[in-house]
Amino acid sequence: METTATLQARCALHPDRPAEGACTRCGDYACAACNSVGFDSGVLCTQCAEIMAANRYHVVPVWRFALFCTLTFSIYVLYWFWKTWSVIKRRDGSDIWPVARAFFSGFTYFSLMTDINTHLALRGSRRHLSTVLGIGFLVTTALHRLPSPYNMMSFASFVFLLPAVAAVRELAGEGALSNARWSVRHTVALIAAVPFFLLGLVGLLTAE
Repeated sequence: METTATLQARCALHPDRPAEGACTRCGDYACAACNSVGFDSGVLCTQCAEIMAANRYHVVPVWRFALFCTLTFSIYVLYWFWKTWSVIKRRDGSDIWPVARAFFSGFTYFSLMTDINTHLALRGSRRHLSTVLGIGFLVTTALHRLPSPYNMMSFASFVFLLPAVAAVRELAGEGALSNARWSVRHTVALIAAVPFFLLGLVGLLTAE
């Protein structure tokens, strides 16, 4: 609800425009054009939204995301969702449950795309995540209920997440380089994932 002070206030960036609300991060008033809404966080001015977007998500290079999803038969998808929602929860100070959102990722992916699209628009990016990606991810994930070998198609569900992973990398900008660099823990994870992948592949090929 707008207070009397808000109704009389002017936008910090556009003094000729009335304020629609005050930024919950810096306190500056923002007009409709400068108004951005964080996930469960209230009003954010566009400047603060851009600052927060740079470190708002879990940044992973697209090639690494695809590699680990392949080696783990898309189990890595759950980790990525959990990590991403955990970062959003920390940045927004919201009360969302990252574990639950990862477990029900087939449905929460839609709200994640909306959040990413909001920040892409603020950056003036031409990239836009389509609802089709969410539908594709939801449908392919559900294919695991099919009888073998058709249920193997569900392992390709991560393909519908690749545009979101790329968008997150774009939003992070140059600041993502240090977070995205290959490290010792990635080597350890890779060494552990390869035997898992080979055993799983043998099991799938020899299953009756």
